[in-house]
Amino acid sequence: MSVSLEKTKIIVFSNGGILSRTEKWWYGRERLEVVNNYKYLGLLFSSRLSLSAALAEFAAKARNSTFEILRTLKRMGWKSPRIFFKLFDAQVVPMLVYASEMWGFEPHDVIEKVHLLACKSILNVPKRTPNNMVYSELGRYPLYITTACRCLKYWFKLLKRPEQMYCSKAYKMLYKLHEKGYTTWVSQIKFLLCRNGFGHVWLFG
Repeated sequence: MSVSLEKTKIIVFSNGGILSRTEKWWYGRERLEVVNNYKYLGLLFSSRLSLSAALAEFAAKARNSTFEILRTLKRMGWKSPRIFFKLFDAQVVPMLVYASEMWGFEPHDVIEKVHLLACKSILNVPKRTPNNMVYSELGRYPLYITTACRCLKYWFKLLKRPEQMYCSKAYKMLYKLHEKGYTTWVSQIKFLLCRNGFGHVWLFG
């Protein structure tokens, strides 16, 4: 197997702190670089298992795309919210909810701020306009509802996967850790279900 050492990095997941001197990794005779952040499949992972940097990156790209759509529609003389949100939902929302199956079980202000920016910009109202009024006027709802649904849909798919699949094995490992009192993705799904009145659902399937 051929490995590109320039693209191969090591990230040690921990709660922070300085790595010990023995924390060295090698591939053959080549020493691999240990990094604090690494992007894999478009998602930025951090050694502290924090999503802040990844979500901030999603939001920045989505904000730029939102302004580009607004500028384009303005040049064309189109002010229809219906047309704007059709483009927004097709081009921007996928950026904001990317990989939300893993993190979308709770609201994230950095994500919703882009959505609200789009809503208030197309209505041409001040930033301090109450959010609920804006949602109501446009018939929109917070993106948290979208991300939470994606989490649940992914969970339903996991329960139907054959036991020999890696995703099923990983789920069972998380479930066992959850039973031992650790906070895992399974714990977050359970909290999401309880918060929405489905606490009786059997997580293991």
